[in-house]
Amino acid sequence: MEDRSPRLLAIAAHLARCAESGAWSDLREADAQLMQLSAAGAWQRHERPALLAAWRAHDHALQRCRDEAARLGTRLQDLATYKDGWMAYALEHDDGREDLG
Repeated sequence: MEDRSPRLLAIAAHLARCAESGAWSDLREADAQLMQLSAAGAWQRHERPALLAAWRAHDHALQRCRDEAARLGTRLQDLATYKDGWMAYALEHDDGREDLG
């Protein structure tokens, strides 16, 4: 059986980069790669250190996703709470340009 350690370590590094840079959509690709490797069969003893590195990187990325989701949730709640104020401001400061949407 092929040693999956190098691929696991590459995925772990990719997960860490994505989590730190906020490249959330790229995390989906890394998840798919992990699932593909997992489907190849039971992990061998010599692969376990690389698997642990991938697991830790995945756990860190998951926590970063949760933190970002919470931050965005708070921001959306603030926007909803102050919607009337934002609308009033927008109407008051209308510069006469047509809607670009």
